[in-house]
Amino acid sequence: MNRRRPRAAAINCPHCGGRAIIRSSIMFSPLVREMRMACDDDDCAHTFLCQISVVRTIRQSLRPNPNVSLPLGNPNVGRGSLRQPERPANDDVPSPANDDCLPIPAARDALPPPGIRPMSESG
Repeated sequence: MNRRRPRAAAINCPHCGGRAIIRSSIMFSPLVREMRMACDDDDCAHTFLCQISVVRTIRQSLRPNPNVSLPLGNPNVGRGSLRQPERPANDDVPSPANDDCLPIPAARDALPPPGIRPMSESG
């Protein structure tokens, strides 16, 4: 029986696009981890740091850590979602209902400031 290993998150080298390997990591907090990465391509040999951070909760934990405070996010937002397109992490505030049109400027805003004469079409 062939047993597949679980698929791990992959980070590619920002220069050559090749696979990057985690060489070491430091946990700064329960929400942030910094990793030292090395490109697997010997011709590139780029070494860089990246951070992984937890930004919001989609489903509440059954064993919550009292020291961790995360905003509750929209479970319908994300890469695999077919219901809504991707949106930034501050997606919890709905857009105003009247945000689809621009306000009509007041007539006084359409006139030039005092002392400036409008240009005529004849030049």
